[in-house]
Amino acid sequence: MTAIRKSRLQYIHFQCLTIKTTKIGYSNDRFGFNLLALLPSNGMNENTHSRIFTHLCSYKYDGEYTFLNHFISFLRTTIELKLPTSISLIDITAEKQRIDVLIRAKECAIIIENKVKNAIDQIADKSATNAGQLYRYIGEVKSKFKYTDEQIFVVYLVRDRYHEPDERSWEKIINEKKRISIKSKYENRFCVISYKDAIYPWICNLLDSNCSNLNEPLLYSALVQYEDYLGNELECNKKYEAMNNRLTELLMEELDLNGNVVENYLKVQDALNNIDNLYNSLEDLENRCIDSIWKYWADELSEMIKANRWSFFTYEEYLPEINNHTIEINASILGCPIVLYLVKEDDLMVGMENVDAKARLQKEIVVIREDIKRAIPDIDIDECSRTYAYKIVDYTNGLEQFCQLLDVIEEIVNVKSVSNA
Repeated sequence: MTAIRKSRLQYIHFQCLTIKTTKIGYSNDRFGFNLLALLPSNGMNENTHSRIFTHLCSYKYDGEYTFLNHFISFLRTTIELKLPTSISLIDITAEKQRIDVLIRAKECAIIIENKVKNAIDQIADKSATNAGQLYRYIGEVKSKFKYTDEQIFVVYLVRDRYHEPDERSWEKIINEKKRISIKSKYENRFCVISYKDAIYPWICNLLDSNCSNLNEPLLYSALVQYEDYLGNELECNKKYEAMNNRLTELLMEELDLNGNVVENYLKVQDALNNIDNLYNSLEDLENRCIDSIWKYWADELSEMIKANRWSFFTYEEYLPEINNHTIEINASILGCPIVLYLVKEDDLMVGMENVDAKARLQKEIVVIREDIKRAIPDIDIDECSRTYAYKIVDYTNGLEQFCQLLDVIEEIVNVKSVSNA
């Protein structure tokens, strides 16, 4: 392929992206209004999708878990996951024990790891943790809920392109020369499904089969909104069909596809390789930008600490600790040791947690969580053995949100101190 043709193809590719990422795209006879689409960019993250899924599956009608039973049947028949023939639900949770979705039944447990926003896998790494994400989640379910390996199933939920989790997500580091992997144990109890090819069609099927119970308008409306949102987000609903057909015509014309099927195949492969190279270059550039952002944040925080920006820190003891994509400030709040963090895990999070992850939450800190919630309404203060409060943020406002949390805690602590005095 000539350089001119490659350049022209890249232009067409970006033209396609411009068309396909336009969020309006509705026909003239339909007003494009969707509440979920109006949320901020970090509003519909993995956690939000997990909560929507959990609420749907928790819904019970006439003694039956309507959506959960439908989903289990879908996993059994369409995905051919060898689940028990009958499942008696105990509980279904989102974001507990840091597991995106956990379905617990008497017969089995289903761990759902949600990567709808293409979050990277947490791997076994000495600089962060000695156990990978899936290894830790499975261990947590076994130790806390007493399931055996044979009772645990794992669903790895991706956005649109099929890909397996990182091998190191299944591993635990014993020492420099030895790692333990549990992947082979779960070969027959693990599956990868995508939102585009599995969840979106499942939601559409729920609506088409009237599984949603039309007598509950809010529930039905929520399903309609969610289906519409996913269809736009994944570019797979009906309004994209004509657009995709037109894009296919443009690409066939640009690639000069003729009647020779072998030549056509080679030309398409060449074009895909070029696009993959472009994608990889952009991804590498994004990672470099992220590294630069973390360095900038670390420098800014160091200057703020030196300037006594927050009075309840003792400068000599509580300098920020910078570890790759983690910033921690160890502080003493109301006489209790605490960690304030800005960390990249599945999501970019700002929060506060125990110094000792295994310790019970300090009651002195627990009592101020409602004060924090009032000051930062979108912060999550659900019970957890480790975390007092956390908030999902993004790179455009991560440092700002971190400083807001510090300001709020300082103000609360100062008020408490005056009140006690």
